[in-house]
Amino acid sequence: MTTQRKREPVTGSGTTFASRPKLTAQRERLVPTGESGREATTAENTEAPAPAARPAPVKPTNRMVKRTMNVRENTISMMKTAVKKTRGHPGGAETMTALVNAALERELQRLADEFNGGEPFPPSHDNLQPGRPL
Repeated sequence: MTTQRKREPVTGSGTTFASRPKLTAQRERLVPTGESGREATTAENTEAPAPAARPAPVKPTNRMVKRTMNVRENTISMMKTAVKKTRGHPGGAETMTALVNAALERELQRLADEFNGGEPFPPSHDNLQPGRPL
């Protein structure tokens, strides 16, 4: 028997109250009918109360998160060697994580320059479609 881990919702989804559809609540109310004093229920649509204030926008953090992805074996081997040979030198990589983060940041800047007018891409909280793109 295997157990599956539940996915926890992503916090700070970036959804603001203004971008959510307006919600309506169904409420039953007792209404007197006629002289007998007998009461009948009717459903009444009422709008949900508006939020008092918008939440603050989500700010990206520098906290590390674990991700699993496939990397070529020879790339991993070269990365290990590069870290071993450059650790402790100015401009060198102290850890594999530091090397990967620096490389990703450079590539993201290149993509932003080429495809987004030099502006950083905004954070996205949507999930990517798994598997190969069609």
